[in-house]
Amino acid sequence: MRLFYCLLQTVFFWSLALGLYHVFLKKETFWQMSRWYLLGALSWGLLVPLAPDFVFTQGPSTFFSETLRLSPTFVRSGSVPWFSSQVPLSWRFFVLGGYFAGVGLYTYRIFKGLYKIKQLVGAGRTSPYGNLTVVRSEQITQAFSFFRWVFLPQGHALSSVEEKWVLKHEVEHLRRRHSIDLLFVEVLGILLWFFRPILLLYKRELVKLHEYQADAAALRVANKKAYCRMLLDQAHSNRPCRLSHTFFSNLENRFVMMLKPKSNKVSLFKYILITPLAIYLSLLVSAFPAAAQTEAIFKTPEEMPLFSGCEDVGDREERIQCSNEKLIAFISKEIKYPKKARKKGIQGMVVVSFIIEKDGTITHVKVVRDIGGGCGAEAKRVVKMMPPWIPGTQDGQPIRVQYNLPVKFKL
Repeated sequence: MRLFYCLLQTVFFWSLALGLYHVFLKKETFWQMSRWYLLGALSWGLLVPLAPDFVFTQGPSTFFSETLRLSPTFVRSGSVPWFSSQVPLSWRFFVLGGYFAGVGLYTYRIFKGLYKIKQLVGAGRTSPYGNLTVVRSEQITQAFSFFRWVFLPQGHALSSVEEKWVLKHEVEHLRRRHSIDLLFVEVLGILLWFFRPILLLYKRELVKLHEYQADAAALRVANKKAYCRMLLDQAHSNRPCRLSHTFFSNLENRFVMMLKPKSNKVSLFKYILITPLAIYLSLLVSAFPAAAQTEAIFKTPEEMPLFSGCEDVGDREERIQCSNEKLIAFISKEIKYPKKARKKGIQGMVVVSFIIEKDGTITHVKVVRDIGGGCGAEAKRVVKMMPPWIPGTQDGQPIRVQYNLPVKFKL
């Protein structure tokens, strides 16, 4: 649930920042400022969920009454391989499977494009151009650029003057490192592929800004009317890689910007006002899930939470005993004595703290006492695997409860 809130905060802020851009900044000719705004919005959106989450606690700390003794032999013999038929498939398995399938698919698409570019470099005729490399080939139908390479068509119907304009345009892409922007968005699109629609909108706006900047550089040496006529005459699409910039793209928007008067300096105040506004709104966004969890976190409630499966057990003492036994059984089955700890002879007590929410889910898992050798990380991993608990209650109402679980590793 915590991860779900974090993802919602991120995409909500991205949408909000992009909306502000479209309303206030899109038509301005301060393209570099707009570029930094969009990249900053993407970066800040990833940090929004990390805003401080203030919680309130009450009561003295309560520790689980049992400790768990584990030996390497016991752990090996008591653990079940993940592929065993005894381990039931859960929704997490399918969710993770779907996620990594998406990551694999979009990663393949990127590498396929990169491989095509590699083939063009290998098959084309290369020549140095300063610290860059120009690649000419009959397989290239229109100019494009990618990191330190400029790709030009061989024998294409461009005059020497027009080729000079095209080269100036593409070199400007490389000089301003526009490919890094696209790489950044594509990496986000791989890791967060389920948010690709909003990321593609950001990418589209960034590509437009890149083209505006490259056109401005080309127009310093080109005649504006002749340059626009060349774009219309040669326009067609071919992008071997999603990370490349193609010369004949976004023509309508580029014509508008080439003919548009430069924005006056007063318009710079829009950036000065919009950027702090976006940051302020992002903090409000990050406060929503935190505000939903500002209720007190109990440590000694009237009814302590119980491990799943003990709902129908008789009296209170029997339910507590059942919970302890099931918790020990679960940890004994899932935990593995870390190889590093066994090798170094590390043993002792690890304490993992976590919160059992009002719906029984486990959140805010952290190791408050570690002995090293990977023992703390292993105990934390197993705690995160726990099924929802039976929540604790106070005055008959479900509450949030902090729980401290000691796990004893003994050789």
